[in-house]
Amino acid sequence: METIRTLSSSYMSFSAYIRRMYPAIDEAIRDGTPLDVILKAINGKLGTNGTLAAMKSALQRIRSEMAAKRTLGLPPDFVAPPMPASHFPLQPYDRPPSWGPFNNFPRSGPMSRL
Repeated sequence: METIRTLSSSYMSFSAYIRRMYPAIDEAIRDGTPLDVILKAINGKLGTNGTLAAMKSALQRIRSEMAAKRTLGLPPDFVAPPMPASHFPLQPYDRPPSWGPFNNFPRSGPMSRL
């Protein structure tokens, strides 16, 4: 299993790696480790050239998502399920749909060309 994790981490994006390693990164920050030292370690492990701005942005996004989850009473590892397919049928673009605000528009005659 460790081999799979090692292989998968080598194909991870910079922000995905920060998200995965967030608990360790946050602990290092709380212990006083400067961000540029953490950034150099991450870039060395991944072989990337992530910037300090990208790292700060990823950390801010993770923290705001965690705060929202706390506010909603969700567990920290909660992931929302995928959105369901629309229940409206797909229709061609050359005619207005038969539902919604376009339902009362004339479909033929001089007013249909407006």
